[in-house]
Order: sequence, then C-alpha cells, then structure tokens
Amino acid sequence: MEKSQIPSMTQEEAERIADEIIKYRANVDFIETSLPQLLEAHPKHWVAVSGQEIVALTSSFEELFRELDEKGIDRTSTAIRFLDPNPPTLIL
Repeated sequence: MEKSQIPSMTQEEAERIADEIIKYRANVDFIETSLPQLLEAHPKHWVAVSGQEIVALTSSFEELFRELDEKGIDRTSTAIRFLDPNPPTLIL
C-alpha cells in the first residue's frame, strides 16, 4: 500500500482510539486481578468486563454476546475471557 492510500485520521479520532485502548487495558487488568476469585467461583464460564465491572458471566460465548447486546454494552473496550481452571501450557 502506498503512503497516499493510507487513510488519515483526525486528532479527535486518534484520541478516541487511545481512550478506548486505555479503557480496554483497565478492564483486562480488572480480570487479571480478580482471576483467582473468578476461577474459584465460576470455572468454565465466560466473563465480560466493562467499566472495570463484571457486566456478563455466562456458560457459553454466544450467550455472553447476546447478553452484552441485550444490555446495550459497547464491545469496543469490553474485555472478555474464558475462565479455564486448567489452561493449556504454551511453549513459545
């Protein structure tokens, strides 16, 4: 792609995107901090966090998205994680 084909972005758009990234990171941090308690109380469930609060907790991925949509929760900065009590070991 040539430089002339790269779409430009306004300062306002860049700030909005940066804000969404900051919100998402805070939600991920909330899940990581709460992970031991979440795994103990809700193993093998899906959790969604928005505004550093649990906004959905379901047994299926599809149900989680349905609940988010029903509640009108914006997925942009919502952190989602499967609470696997026995996550696979990854060798990188």
